[in-house]
Amino acid sequence: MDGNFLPFDRAALPLSDHIILRGIGVFDLVRTYGRRPMMMTYHLERLLKSASALGIENKLGVEAMKSIVREGIGRMDGDGEVLVNFYITGGDNFVDGCRFPDPRYFVSFQDLVLPDKELYVKGVRLFPLDRARLMPSAKSIDYSAALAKNSVDPGALEVLYCPGGGITEAGHSSFFMIKDGKVVTAPDDVVLAGTTRSLLLQILTENEIDLELRVPSLEELSEAQEAFITGSVKEIMPVVQVGDITVGDGDPGEVTGRIRKLYRENIPRWLE
Repeated sequence: MDGNFLPFDRAALPLSDHIILRGIGVFDLVRTYGRRPMMMTYHLERLLKSASALGIENKLGVEAMKSIVREGIGRMDGDGEVLVNFYITGGDNFVDGCRFPDPRYFVSFQDLVLPDKELYVKGVRLFPLDRARLMPSAKSIDYSAALAKNSVDPGALEVLYCPGGGITEAGHSSFFMIKDGKVVTAPDDVVLAGTTRSLLLQILTENEIDLELRVPSLEELSEAQEAFITGSVKEIMPVVQVGDITVGDGDPGEVTGRIRKLYRENIPRWLE
């Protein structure tokens, strides 16, 4: 934290920091495979873009941030995989009505906990929400909208943002639909630039799998054969239900399985 490695229970932020006062802060995460960070450069560059989008003035370069991540991973006990969460806060000062010139930095290092394997076997349900992600240009710490499912459909894995009936992304993931032999996903300018999403788009192109960048509608989801979500920790996870809509035959599909296999085969390309 701010240049010092501390036990988790000794790290603290002052109440004057805008991450506490107004929820002003950004974060990004890096996971490891074989203790090697996956797409670390991409994640940290996205973190800095997120900070800039909120007017947080960065004081650290990507290389310095990489050194912190590598040292922290090296300090972890055992040889298990690691999840790294890198945060930049708004700091204490807000000037000119648009700038946070004195951010703080903190990074957490934890044992990586993977999703239950049954979720990949049976698929998951998402809760449709008629709103868009707040500022998709930034990975903000504000995930309050993603909690909207909790009082209505707590069994759903995540919300699915469907502003005006168009599907953009899930609460913590990118969303893909497979319809008539094409993989359909929203264009980059309306969603968070997911790291797993960016790799997958490249893999789909390289393997000549038809890809359509458009906002799919919630209405046409009942006509889709398959759907899945992506994320750094969950990788490729099948979606079999959205609200009351059953996707395909209600089971994870073959195309999703093939795409997941292709993704895992390509992971070594992006280890650092």
